[in-house]
Amino acid sequence: MHRRPLPFALALVLIALDQATKSWVVAEVAIGERAASWLGFFHLTHTRNTGAAFGLLRDLQLDLGFTVIDGVQVLGLVSLLVATAIVVVLRRPTRLDRLTVVALGTLLGGAVGNGIDRLRLGYVTDFIQTQAGWFDFPVFNVADIAIVVGAGLLVLSTLLHPSPREPETREPAPVDPPAPEPDA
Repeated sequence: MHRRPLPFALALVLIALDQATKSWVVAEVAIGERAASWLGFFHLTHTRNTGAAFGLLRDLQLDLGFTVIDGVQVLGLVSLLVATAIVVVLRRPTRLDRLTVVALGTLLGGAVGNGIDRLRLGYVTDFIQTQAGWFDFPVFNVADIAIVVGAGLLVLSTLLHPSPREPETREPAPVDPPAPEPDA
């Protein structure tokens, strides 16, 4: 068994922070209410997102014949698949640089944090809003931050530590077989 505790510990901290902040917002701020503002453009606003980033796939309905799966369920399953793939990569006995390990742990925490909401509640609780003048970014949460940071770290890791390429192999030039020696 390959031991790599750092990404799993990081993921658990992020999941706990994500779920705790969402629980606090649900308990303290009415849905749709803006409860606080900082620096004039950070706002605490309680919303529910039934789609993916920016509400994408909100109205998706997949009819499988025996059941209908909505976009929230699809995204919850995608979150689980992504989390499972990350765990598989982290459990493999391959050498990963520290930045990649941190990136995967961060992505894992974000995917599981939002996946819990989607599968348990049917929506994701969002509460961090950035708005200044005409700029109004969609409301997000701690898990969303983890996903964006993790993806950025993974890109950075790939740029800093590209995977080694296999050397190109060329077929050796054909060699004519030696001429048979004349019989003496």
